[in-house]
Amino acid sequence: MFEQILKNIGSQSRICRQLYEPRSGGYHLPVRMQAERLSEEAIGTYRSKYPEVRYDCVELPVADLLASLVLNTGSTTIIETGTSRGFSTCHLAAAARIVATDAVVHTLDAKLGPNRFFESEDIAESIVATIGNSLEFDVQDRLDGRRIDFLFLDSLHSFGHLNREIAYFGSKLKLGGIIVMHDTMCYDGLALLVLQMQRLPFFEAVTIPTHRSHGDRKRSCPGVSIFRKVAEFKPSEVTLPVLLPILETEAPFMNSRQIERVQGPLSLDRTYEIMVGEGGARGRNSTSLLEPTKLSRQG
Repeated sequence: MFEQILKNIGSQSRICRQLYEPRSGGYHLPVRMQAERLSEEAIGTYRSKYPEVRYDCVELPVADLLASLVLNTGSTTIIETGTSRGFSTCHLAAAARIVATDAVVHTLDAKLGPNRFFESEDIAESIVATIGNSLEFDVQDRLDGRRIDFLFLDSLHSFGHLNREIAYFGSKLKLGGIIVMHDTMCYDGLALLVLQMQRLPFFEAVTIPTHRSHGDRKRSCPGVSIFRKVAEFKPSEVTLPVLLPILETEAPFMNSRQIERVQGPLSLDRTYEIMVGEGGARGRNSTSLLEPTKLSRQG
């Protein structure tokens, strides 16, 4: 079955897989906005031609995890926010196509670059790409009334935006449907949102580490969070307005003042201690927000 997925993802995604660097979790690829289509004949030159790895495709094991989750849940109506090169898109669609030939992945991005991996590939028949704000996507109209089976949320990395995506799309997710979020163990707003979501009665969840280190050293162990919807909810029931004035204009990485302001409303005493610690705001080489040994030491 996995061989069928690799066949279906198309030549561009297959080439990308060969350019993965496990040490960093990045890929030896040209800049995304360059109008360059990857070539089978040039595979041997890419590592030397592009020594600086790129991080705009999910880690290779994460792409495989997404495909596996789609297969195991029998998902055929899928929404992805954050298309980028379309690497994860192709894996989602290839797996969904095995489940049902009429499966569709709707991938949404504010700005779609050239030469996305699914263009001019057979897998494009199972993908609908939309340019625009994900929160303006008309689910009812575009899905003909069908409920969403699977959500992969990897667009704007801020507490406020992701919270609104979960409220909007999650309320239209079927009972038992899956939400996957990327980069959720870092010390930015996404990790705080995951911690808050775990307290809600509408989901059961697990967060697992990923091995990407990021060349800028601002993030370590990005992580993947998987939520299964176990109860219906209205958008207002998962919206966290008390935090939006604090985090609406957040930078990718929160400073100690922002952390202190959200610590009270979230009652995240252990999180606050981990994130701020004795030396102030977390440094560039800090471990992930949910690092287990630190949590266990605090009870």
